Amino acid sequence: MKKILLLLLGFSFLNLSAGSLPDNVYFRAMSDEMQRTMKDLRVKGSAKPFFAGYKLVDEYRHIVSASLGSKIPQREPHNSLSALVYVTAGDGQENSSGFTLASQSTYKGEEGVPAYSESVPQSYEGIRRELWKLTDDAYIFASTAYDQKKAYKKRKGLNKELPDFSQAKKASFLQEIPPFSALEEGMQERVNALSAQGKRLPYLEKFTVGRSRLQQRNYFLDSKGNFAQYYTPQDYLYIEASLRLATGEPYSFLNSYILPQDPATHPAQMQQIVEKTLAEIEKQYHAVREKKPYVGPVLFKKKAAASFFSFLFVPAASNTKPLLEGSDYNDTASGYFRDRKGMRVISPLFDVYDKPSLSQHQGKTLAGFMPVDDEGVKAEDLHLIQEGKLLAFPTIRSLVEGQKRSNGHARMSQVRLPRAGVSNLFFVPKETFSEKEMEEKLLQRCKEQELEYCYIVPSSFYYSTDEGVAFPKVVERIYTKDGRKEMVNGLKITGASSRTLRNILAAGDDTDVYNEYSKYYLFSTVSQAIVTPSVLVDEIELQSNMYIPDTPPVVPLP
Repeated sequence: MKKILLLLLGFSFLNLSAGSLPDNVYFRAMSDEMQRTMKDLRVKGSAKPFFAGYKLVDEYRHIVSASLGSKIPQREPHNSLSALVYVTAGDGQENSSGFTLASQSTYKGEEGVPAYSESVPQSYEGIRRELWKLTDDAYIFASTAYDQKKAYKKRKGLNKELPDFSQAKKASFLQEIPPFSALEEGMQERVNALSAQGKRLPYLEKFTVGRSRLQQRNYFLDSKGNFAQYYTPQDYLYIEASLRLATGEPYSFLNSYILPQDPATHPAQMQQIVEKTLAEIEKQYHAVREKKPYVGPVLFKKKAAASFFSFLFVPAASNTKPLLEGSDYNDTASGYFRDRKGMRVISPLFDVYDKPSLSQHQGKTLAGFMPVDDEGVKAEDLHLIQEGKLLAFPTIRSLVEGQKRSNGHARMSQVRLPRAGVSNLFFVPKETFSEKEMEEKLLQRCKEQELEYCYIVPSSFYYSTDEGVAFPKVVERIYTKDGRKEMVNGLKITGASSRTLRNILAAGDDTDVYNEYSKYYLFSTVSQAIVTPSVLVDEIELQSNMYIPDTPPVVPLP
């Protein structure tokens, strides 16, 4: 049972002294360097630092894995400390935030990314030195952005009264972090046995089963005295497989499965997952290659539904204040929902909530747990959508028209400074149907449209938000006349946009938790969870991916 020692403290005033903060090496180093930063960091002729944020993430991980019955060597339980630093220059009314420099070079870090470092030394001196260096880099960027932003606004005649930095009550969250516990003894042998089951499929080139335990410890401090200490644990099984389909096309996937916090349930669940995966691979091996385009209803099952919402809903609800760009380009990453409050943006079958305050749901960890956001504001639970209409969206300290304060949804990653983002999204349908009823509804819609067959997407898929294209590895074709099914590959989803969310016809009764991104890449994107059932979408366009299979290997698989 997690023990909350100090929960938001009624937002009482907190001095930036070590005595007000948790007494550990992380906060001692952050506090001492923060005081020096705000007191001494100056460049003559440039704007002063106005606000600074430090975030340390100490990730503990233990992995055991095997392929086709043989152990894969892994590091013993280990941890790695990383740091993120950002600084704004100017003042509360006008500062360097919300502006992208004219250069579009991502390689030089000129698009507004925080100063970032991996493998920070885990000592007071090591952390201080790393924060000192990162803060210097962050301030140079901020002072340059401040000057260019002022010049840009003058050139464009932009005058506004809304402040770049709104005030908020003091926020703090202190959670006791338990020692990290390694995986149980005998786990390697269990994983060996699970992966050996892949030998029954002679065409499998690789079948890796891995068991991972993760504990991500977060430490945040800003120059206003807001702080947070909390952790996110995660137990999961992952399966990586590669093979050449009967059509000759190479096929590979990497899927992960969250395990409940009750370890007694893990052995049975792990066996069930492996058996189900191998059964799916058998069907996928015989998949028929499809080149004909399709427009019609598609049923997205479970993990596919999570990918569907991650693909279309998450970008629409994020980045709700557009950046000013020195290159005169529009902010293409700005969320579609930003000016649609009160409008229907998704099917009226759904209410949608964002709940950063929740650390778990139905016994599973929620990766988006965030008690205090990355601008030092208490993260509020939001009712985003009611019967399809947009009630609210995530906001930050830099206000937009009609907004009075931040609701604490500033999210930062290695590749972006704090911007408005979601955390734990709950898609709550008004009415649900069983798996059989969902397929019956799909077939009924196929008949109404006089289609010979329709499609089911059974698992998660890769997508490109910028291009509006998604790439399910294999889809399931279901024939209208008799309900017969067959696996099909070679198709991609095209033409999808946020407007597609309005075309959801029905939802399943199989709601589950799907953590996105956090399992493999610590800072490449913000961690989030999507809690959703399967969904039936009225109109999806599928086209051939135009892939030409490689020549088969000269020597067959051993």
